[in-house]
Amino acid sequence: MKLNNKNLNQKWLDYNNARLTGNRKKASALLNSFITTLLQNDEEVIENFVHQICSIVLKNNTFLSTNSIEVASAEVRIQHPLFQKVLIPVFIKKYKENDPLYIRWIAQMEQFFYSDHKTTNYFLEAINIDSTLQDAVMFSRETNQYEETKCRYFETDYFLKKSFELKPDQEVLDLILKRMLRNIDYLTHELPYLLTDLDDFIKIINEFKYFSEQSNSKEKWKRQIEEWENIADNLKT
Repeated sequence: MKLNNKNLNQKWLDYNNARLTGNRKKASALLNSFITTLLQNDEEVIENFVHQICSIVLKNNTFLSTNSIEVASAEVRIQHPLFQKVLIPVFIKKYKENDPLYIRWIAQMEQFFYSDHKTTNYFLEAINIDSTLQDAVMFSRETNQYEETKCRYFETDYFLKKSFELKPDQEVLDLILKRMLRNIDYLTHELPYLLTDLDDFIKIINEFKYFSEQSNSKEKWKRQIEEWENIADNLKT
């Protein structure tokens, strides 16, 4: 990853080298310095950086993990301060502009939103998502303990479907199907007990079928759909 601005590029290289060599304290300080310098630049420079790093990190059409050996050792990584201070403002702007690529990227970063409810609330309010506040128990970094609170929940499916609605794209469609498959696997993992109402399960199957029929690889899903439909039929009796 190379930035056009020489000063920014050097700061990024210094941070990334410290991160990859395992010097966490130094890497954290250098990342904060990079972010401070980046945010002193104009909007175009910041957006170019966000576009470049998201294009690299999210290129494999997967949902990005916040922390794993693979993620930690990756040549380019999005750490939480970057997400919170740099990516979020750009995501808000691009969402309001109905940019399908950025809306897809928002969905792919679901784990970042799940792990930071304060930032998620701010983001959802900023883009006028009318999601109801719900009771939750969360760990507070300020008090170092769990506290009762109210929060809005990030819904990955919403952003994927919105991206697909704006621009029908096979990669987005694959993500929709992957996400729905994960949900259905969860709902059926304790068979013969179903972890939802039967009517809701049938609706989910039909929705999966609707999206799969638009996929270039729709044939591979037919047997799986038939299995789910058989489960639903057996539960009716």
